[in-house]
Amino acid sequence: MNIILHELRIHLKSIIIWSISIALLIMMSMVKYDAISGTGADFIKLIESMPKALQVMIGGGYFDLLLPIGFFGASFLYIMFLGAIHGSMLGASILAKEERDKTTEFLLVKPVTRSKLVAMKLIAALLIIAMMTIVVFFSAQFIVGSYSDPSTLYFKEISQLVAGYLMIELIFMASGLFISIVIKRVRFAASLASLILFLTLFLNIFAELFEKVDFLKYFSPFSWFDPKLLLGILDLPSIFIFLGIIAIIIPVALSFYFYNRREMEI
Repeated sequence: MNIILHELRIHLKSIIIWSISIALLIMMSMVKYDAISGTGADFIKLIESMPKALQVMIGGGYFDLLLPIGFFGASFLYIMFLGAIHGSMLGASILAKEERDKTTEFLLVKPVTRSKLVAMKLIAALLIIAMMTIVVFFSAQFIVGSYSDPSTLYFKEISQLVAGYLMIELIFMASGLFISIVIKRVRFAASLASLILFLTLFLNIFAELFEKVDFLKYFSPFSWFDPKLLLGILDLPSIFIFLGIIAIIIPVALSFYFYNRREMEI
């Protein structure tokens, strides 16, 4: 328990900064909505005249961009991307920093097994992600609601989007944790985790742009929890939910396995 509380304490500043950043991103998205909502059909015609690549980037063709929840859904991929960065960095550092800071020996000489250490760090990471998810939900509910009719709360739609955000954070946290354990160099592990994140985002974009490589969506968490699937605009295949769960469970299980066999640098 002391390990968990220690992690929450040292990550408090980071949680506040990330929370403010995401809240500001949500606000910026809706400020853009406020600017274009008055143009009505002219804006839709402008979207339709854009190249397909640009339409994909701004969510044209699927979302009703003249509705607050439609515009927010189209912008939500970038909020998920920011969450993925946070999850990846958290996973890549929460355990590896002990070796970097030469505190691993101090932790392991206590009656703490390696498995328990991983479990405590993992619980701390889950609590941090839970805090971030709560911030995203209430920020979205308040900010999107302020641009909506008072009788329209969009509670269900925002809950569905935030559930996807949570899955994305967990997936990249798990992958970052696993990478930090199998790769000893902390900076290289963090860089590799970031590279994988960007690669999966590009796979999602390519799958959207080119039908011939539509299969790439099976390799990208951003495709599994695409906002248009979360909002029910398109059907969410069960295989995507399964892939998301597996993408969390397997890296976490492998993290326990390899950490117990890792040669520590102390």
